[in-house]
Amino acid sequence: MDFSLLGTKLIINILIGDVELFDGYKMPYMSGPNLCNLSTQFGLQRSYAMGGQTLSRWMYMDELLDFLNKQDRVHELLTYLFTLGRFTDLNALGDLDKVNETHKGIVQSAWNAINAQLLTSKKELRIVSGNFVLANIGEKVLR
Repeated sequence: MDFSLLGTKLIINILIGDVELFDGYKMPYMSGPNLCNLSTQFGLQRSYAMGGQTLSRWMYMDELLDFLNKQDRVHELLTYLFTLGRFTDLNALGDLDKVNETHKGIVQSAWNAINAQLLTSKKELRIVSGNFVLANIGEKVLR
């Protein structure tokens, strides 16, 4: 499945934690070193040279999305990015129900924001059978 449409700066900014989404919350912020570590974790060798030549954060994510798209593994990255365990700032809420509710709100807001960016291409991000898919709007997808 081709996820290349996710490689826009606006969508990447959502994924790397630069866009406010729900009740003042964003996706977890990903620094340059975090993005290099994530890339390496997914098989794209990257190192962050402190004080040296580095890419912008969105460019690291764009490279990773492109790398994983060629391997049909973008769904694995999206699953990781939206996993509750990454949202450690929610621990300060101190209440399990509030943490779950806020996480759900952030994730839903992120999907809505991503789908708003995909609207002109008549595509939408969905979960089908536990996997992320990029489908035509309204199209029934079996995976």
